[in-house]
Amino acid sequence: MPRHRGTVVIAACLFLVACDPHLTDGIEARNETDVTVHFEVEADGERYPLPGEFDPGEGSLVISGSALGPDSLVTEDGCTTGDLVALDERGEEIGRHPPPLCDGDLFVVGP
Repeated sequence: MPRHRGTVVIAACLFLVACDPHLTDGIEARNETDVTVHFEVEADGERYPLPGEFDPGEGSLVISGSALGPDSLVTEDGCTTGDLVALDERGEEIGRHPPPLCDGDLFVVGP
């Protein structure tokens, strides 16, 4: 599965003529556990998996680009509408942050 790295997103935006203005904005997460994690948003009884995985010690944007826009299922006005949930490789919940997490915020998953 491809890694979700903010530096790649920023570099892509610099070289593209048409770039989503929200592409480099976002909500960040940092994995301070000793396992690989992935994230999802739980909102209105639905679960929305987010792309990418974070290895131990890794941090980057977890929600960015169109996920912050007006047609988003997981954010409104740049803030989460549901819980941001961290899951380990088995799909077991290891962290949860209730809304709102907003553009520029950081969710640290750890001990």
